[in-house]
Formats: sequence, structure tokens, C-alpha cells
Amino acid sequence: MLVEPVSGAEHYPLLTAADALTVIDRAGEPNIGLLADLYHLSVNGDDVDRVIADHLARIAHVQIADAPGRNEPGTGDLPLMGQLAALEAGGYTGWVGPEYKPSTTSADSFGWLPRERCTSTAVAN
Repeated sequence: MLVEPVSGAEHYPLLTAADALTVIDRAGEPNIGLLADLYHLSVNGDDVDRVIADHLARIAHVQIADAPGRNEPGTGDLPLMGQLAALEAGGYTGWVGPEYKPSTTSADSFGWLPRERCTSTAVAN
């Protein structure tokens, strides 16, 4: 089970990693993890680099989009490639889901992905 902080939902109570982790801790079950959507965490004011550093072991899934605009990596201000590298360096071996609105055609929006086979476990190809 995953608990995700989100943005843009006026009445949704979980905005930060701390909010989600409080709910996870309250449940007390070992199969509940943090869904770290780097876009939502960032636009809600979380220090994403600190979330990765402090809570890497609790991150069960990662989703990405750049901000502003919620488009593909490289179209905004978020250091997504550095954050993905930090996840990998810290031992994250799970999936990364691109969850963005393409700023161009869908096919062209994948230009940020390496063209050769990925060696990173943090970026699925």
C-alpha cells in the first residue's frame, strides 16, 4: 500500500512527506510505504533533497514531473536527474513512474531518457 502527498486537491489533508509518514506510522503496518511524487512534494513546499536523505528507506515508489507546468524532466526548475541519482546512490531500486503532461508530442517528451539501455535502476526504460 502506498500513501501519497498530493497538490491541487483543496481538501486533501496530506501535502508533505511528514503528513504521509504520520499516517503510515499511525497505521503501524509494515507493508505501507511513501509514494514520493517529486513534483507534488516540491510544489507543496517540501525540501525534496531532505526527504530523500531522511526517508529513503520508507520510499516505496517514485513519480516524477517537472515544475512549474508538470511537464517532462528538463522543462522546469526541479533538479530531477540529481534527485534520481540521489535515490539510486542511497539504494533505491524501485520503479520511477513518469507522471507528467508532455509539453510536446508524447514521443518527443521522452527525449530526457537515455538512448542506450539504462544502467540505472532508478530510471526504468
